[in-house]
Amino acid sequence: MSDIVPVHRRTATGDAWFLYNNSAHPIEGTVTFTTTGAPSAVDLWTGAVTPLGEYKADAKTVSLPVRIEAEDTTAFLFDRRSAKTMSVVDTNADQVLRVGKSLVAQDEQGGTRTFTLSDGTKRTVTLPDLPGPAVLYGGWELSATTTAPTGTSKTALTLDSLKDWKDIPELNGKSGAGVYTKSVDLPVSWKGINRGVTLKLGEFAGAVRVWVNGKAVPVSEVPGTNAVDVTDQLRIGANTVKVELSTTLNNAMRTTAKAGTPGYSSFASRPELPTGLLGPVELVPYGRATVTTVK
Repeated sequence: MSDIVPVHRRTATGDAWFLYNNSAHPIEGTVTFTTTGAPSAVDLWTGAVTPLGEYKADAKTVSLPVRIEAEDTTAFLFDRRSAKTMSVVDTNADQVLRVGKSLVAQDEQGGTRTFTLSDGTKRTVTLPDLPGPAVLYGGWELSATTTAPTGTSKTALTLDSLKDWKDIPELNGKSGAGVYTKSVDLPVSWKGINRGVTLKLGEFAGAVRVWVNGKAVPVSEVPGTNAVDVTDQLRIGANTVKVELSTTLNNAMRTTAKAGTPGYSSFASRPELPTGLLGPVELVPYGRATVTTVK
């Protein structure tokens, strides 16, 4: 993983690593850190710290699975005071978290999962049966406020699918902010004990903010890394997802230049940039089960 650029800071009780993927492709694999202690993942957009339960540790190092999107970053904290904490060293589950004194498996598929613990013992747990993801295709209401040197305009549309603004005649060559709104009904099977739901935005081009049933939820500004837990915001029955997307002025300035407006000719050679919420936007159920509790 020579494309990973690390930055390390050490304190009296722990270590922090910031990792940058200096490549145009995702990097996925096991990374070994010269430290001891239980690791936690840090969301650099929201500041959330998530204790991890899947890793291998010896007297001098900790190894854990890592995925970093192209030209993206991630960060981990290691608490050396918890060097002897139990962990999962091998599993076929999506991920294992530390919740209090328990190791908890989380997976987007129901069924049986197996685990090998750091003391060599084996565990098997059964996750609850889950419905399939809800892909939010058509029926998005888009209210766009576009800005250009010639002024500001408003456009309201109902989209049969999510697409680049250049493929929407009313928004082709424009820049500004768009508010996407979509209603979705969820049956009783979507919520319950040991169940949850994440919202995944998929691809987008612009800066985004998200609300679920009127409550703001923090999402990453990097496409493909923006899964966010919305279990507490969702309810059985009718729900509303709202995404606000803001663009740069590039496309509007380019359009103005190509129209021959004096003073803007230098923008004519700029490329047209992708713009908009592209998706697919998904609500994805997950199941949880306790693997073991450390006394």
